[in-house]
Amino acid sequence: MSKKRRKKSKKLPSQSVKKGGVGRERSAARESEDAAARSRLRSKKPVVKFVLIFGVLILLFYAVFYWRGSEERGIGRFFPWYLTRYAEASAGVLNWLGQGVEVHGRTIRSKTFHAEIVRGCDAMEATALFVAGVLAFPAAWRRKIPGIIFGVSLLAVLNLVRIVTLFLVGQYYRDLFHMMHIEVWQVIFILLTISLWFLWAWWATGARGPVADEQSA
Repeated sequence: MSKKRRKKSKKLPSQSVKKGGVGRERSAARESEDAAARSRLRSKKPVVKFVLIFGVLILLFYAVFYWRGSEERGIGRFFPWYLTRYAEASAGVLNWLGQGVEVHGRTIRSKTFHAEIVRGCDAMEATALFVAGVLAFPAAWRRKIPGIIFGVSLLAVLNLVRIVTLFLVGQYYRDLFHMMHIEVWQVIFILLTISLWFLWAWWATGARGPVADEQSA
């Protein structure tokens, strides 16, 4: 009887060790899962930050751009001046091409056709989307500033090309004007703006090496 009891008593420590080992394994597994969850959250943080900053900047832009009566006071006075300069620049290019047009405020006139430069034809929204994307992106300011200057200038030139080509289409192929204005050029301009932002982001983060040590929101 005593020998059997001693044999049974020898099994108990091994069972307790086994249970303790399982507990430690489960604890290690939970810690590993928690660490993986924290890692996933950290990896998503830059994306969430980008979306939040981008959204706030776009909301601020539209609050100013579409505020009722904004053209009569404050920063809103910039928009009529801006549209008039676009009309004058477009007329200059058209006259250089021998079209013989005149400018009356925001309106470009020829003998057979006229077009008014209004909001939505000024590339302001596309420019705002590009600038907001650059500002929200986690890159160094020494890459954001030249990106904004170059991007805004390029979009202005592209929009000038758009206005000139639309005026020529309206003057010589009037039936195609609406399609070119709404269905063709708007899509082209959106794609060009997105492509320009991606090219800048590639240059800012990849073309000249990583910039993680000098990132700023």
